[in-house]
Amino acid sequence: MRLLLLLLTYISVNLLNAQTDWRSEVKAHLGRPTLFVNGQPQTPLMYALCDAPGGRWSWEEINRHNIRQFYADGIRLFQLDLALSDLWQPSGTLNLDLAERQINGLLEVAPDAMVFLRLHVDAPEWWLEKHPEERVAYATVEPMPNLTGSFFRRMEADPRAPKRVSLASVLWQNEAGAMVAAFCKQLSKSKSGRQVVGIQVAGGVYGEWHQWGFLKWEADTGSAMTRHFRSWLKSQYPDVQDLKKAWNDPLTNYNNATVPDSAARAQTGAGNFRLPSADKRVIDYYRCQHEMVPVVIESFAKQVKTNWNRPVVVGAFYGYFLSMFNRQAAGGHLEPMPLLASPWIDFLAGPQAYEPQAGMEMGEPYRSRALLHSVRLHGKLWFDEMDQQPKRNFDYLGGNWDNRKNNASTQADNAAMLRRNLGYAITQGIGMWLYDFGGAGIDLRKEHVWSGQHGKTGYWDDPLSHAAVREAKLLYDSLLQQPYQNASDVLVVFDSEVYYRTRSSYKNVDSVSLQAVDHTMLALQYAGVAFDAVYLDDLKQVDMTPYQAVLFANTFLLDTMELRYIRSHVAGNGRHLFWVYAPGFTNSDNVGITLCERASNIKLIQLKDGHPGRLHYDETLGDTTTARLWGSTSPLFAVDDLSAQSLAWFDHDGRSALAYKPDPKGAGGDWFLSVPVISAPVWRELLRRSGAHIYTDAAGHVLYAGNGLVVFHTKKDGKHVLMLRNFEEVTVGKGTTLVRK
Repeated sequence: MRLLLLLLTYISVNLLNAQTDWRSEVKAHLGRPTLFVNGQPQTPLMYALCDAPGGRWSWEEINRHNIRQFYADGIRLFQLDLALSDLWQPSGTLNLDLAERQINGLLEVAPDAMVFLRLHVDAPEWWLEKHPEERVAYATVEPMPNLTGSFFRRMEADPRAPKRVSLASVLWQNEAGAMVAAFCKQLSKSKSGRQVVGIQVAGGVYGEWHQWGFLKWEADTGSAMTRHFRSWLKSQYPDVQDLKKAWNDPLTNYNNATVPDSAARAQTGAGNFRLPSADKRVIDYYRCQHEMVPVVIESFAKQVKTNWNRPVVVGAFYGYFLSMFNRQAAGGHLEPMPLLASPWIDFLAGPQAYEPQAGMEMGEPYRSRALLHSVRLHGKLWFDEMDQQPKRNFDYLGGNWDNRKNNASTQADNAAMLRRNLGYAITQGIGMWLYDFGGAGIDLRKEHVWSGQHGKTGYWDDPLSHAAVREAKLLYDSLLQQPYQNASDVLVVFDSEVYYRTRSSYKNVDSVSLQAVDHTMLALQYAGVAFDAVYLDDLKQVDMTPYQAVLFANTFLLDTMELRYIRSHVAGNGRHLFWVYAPGFTNSDNVGITLCERASNIKLIQLKDGHPGRLHYDETLGDTTTARLWGSTSPLFAVDDLSAQSLAWFDHDGRSALAYKPDPKGAGGDWFLSVPVISAPVWRELLRRSGAHIYTDAAGHVLYAGNGLVVFHTKKDGKHVLMLRNFEEVTVGKGTTLVRK
């Protein structure tokens, strides 16, 4: 029997390899974007080597071992890193030897692997020396010299202020684009390239299309960006007099406009917000910077699509919204719509949320950084990159210290967290790749058990983790031919454009958005509800029928047309609308409390600057601790509406800080939250009152639902009750439990 199975495997692999034109696409399939290879739908679970020395080359010992392990688990999608700078020669030619060796090393141990390549398109060192005028520049610091004299990971310097090409450099875009075209033409015709089914174009910090050094520094004040900014201004203000008026500067023109420095970017004329009348130069620059990046990504993606000799899936890191370290304007992804609509892009990707709580501990929620419902609405496939290191432990320490009991507990926790993470991907109908820094010896955890004689291993090189991968692969395979079911009855609406209007500098941060976005989402993960997250720009595409509650989390920028649509198509039908902090406070021309009242349909009063902003909730909401704004409390509003019912009050003056105004036409209505709610028990109770389904018996557990599956995760001992939508009760325990509905 075993001989027959081996023979059948050999025949199937060779039949597959006999095809010289592996073709791939992403298309709608049973309600979700799905990867197809050679006409067959594929489970989007992938194993990836990393970019760092020791962990990147497929032919090296540790990496080959890890590839074999995942191949044995049933994984057939594999990703490999390549840098254009390693292939692009100073003579202007391209050498593909390294690329072919990288692919062949994989196929030697995984003969029917479907190969994804992450192609880093950053300029080589020799190119930067040849074209210094095309480099990035920073507002307050000189570029830091690149490391020399040792063997190092080049990307390690990306988040500092490295010497790199400006993303605005037209010369780099053209020349690197020509090299990408040549790469695709040559590799697609080669024997090594025939099993390549996906190419991810990568650039900027870590290949993730952030501005260089954005975590701390302000890019890009260089000549390439200055040229681009002036050209952009001319397209936005065809009459120079309109530019002078907008900037309130009679001396400004197309030839002398400059990129704002750090001091200008730190100014906000209305507390946490920029004034359209006074801060338009900074607003314009940030918009220019962010509109440029998707154009650059799309240009490289188009080169791949048009020069690969058959259909191939193309994607990029883009669409991060959560966990952006409060540096969205400096280097986030604020213009997702062009790529979501692009015919040249099939998938977008990003690492999981890193903070608050990165899902690295038992009991914490794993979550994506993307607004996944928007990605689905546009028919794009999303891949989460899981690159965080599991807890490290060993059976024996120092060669003879018996640590088997502790290690067994550690590996059980690691497997439970891996099952949680993979379960999240399955419920959301997205892809996931495990990005393995283990072969490179990169240690991403501060707290660790060490064994000095053990050596390097893959992050998931243990039997329990591989069992979790096999289980997830089989489960996802079984769901591919079933219609995708969205289980959410709560919708969370976010806006990216508002970050052009809020505090953005490194030392003058926008703490309100941090609470309204990242910490609100964290609280919802613990509240026991199933929810979707969507961009404000996509609200018109959403079928509102399933949703009992809609949270407008950071919609501080709203125009008249958006407000009309919300009132006519979102409000009503018994739906509850939750308005956070300062909804609609700013529009294209103005700021003010009147705009907030129009948005929330509730009468408000603006509190004096310097108000402490501390409040306490009604005891019926399940949390009696004091809540507050962490940073600036200007502006700050309280409810001043006799028809609204108050459920929280400011300690300083007793004014209403959370109130509900019923819809006079029926059930539902509007809620105003003066301060973002970041308490899971409070959200749980508010959403229960709105009619949302509560799955868990208490706040504090992690819950995902969708695709015919409910995933429950907790670090708490004992028995817990899970209430399904059909009112069936399921008893679950500590760890991760997957329930087929």
